[in-house]
Amino acid sequence: MAHLLPSDISHLALAGAREPELETLRQLQARLPSAYTVFHGVHWSREGKSDIKFGELDFVVVNQGGKALVIEQKNGQLEETTSGLVKVYPERTKSVGVQVRRALDGVREKFKWVHRSQADLNLDYLIYCPDYRVADLNAAALDASEWRYGKLLTE
Repeated sequence: MAHLLPSDISHLALAGAREPELETLRQLQARLPSAYTVFHGVHWSREGKSDIKFGELDFVVVNQGGKALVIEQKNGQLEETTSGLVKVYPERTKSVGVQVRRALDGVREKFKWVHRSQADLNLDYLIYCPDYRVADLNAAALDASEWRYGKLLTE
């Protein structure tokens, strides 16, 4: 069973965490071995020249070797557009790819700033859409040549 941080899921529900994300968290905890730690709702910030950038990572799964997988979960209605996959909100749409890149770049920039090094922080990422089936892999920024029958060929 994977370790969770924060460890008490009941507090997450009281703090406004959405039930689909809590279910994903429960599944990650139950299905991953104890060699993994799952961080949920990781907030990040990075001071820019004229503003402060901030955001949140839904999940960060880290193994004992320090490798990290960032999971962005998108529930509900999504659309595939010529600009890529977008999340549909009542007041607007937001590009899923832009949101993921912004979060990854923000965390990598903060890592470099904190550690004052040229070392890169290697982050793998996964976009998890439990309510949506992607029809056009290009819309989700995936390379169709690497997929067959819904599975990554390197698996």
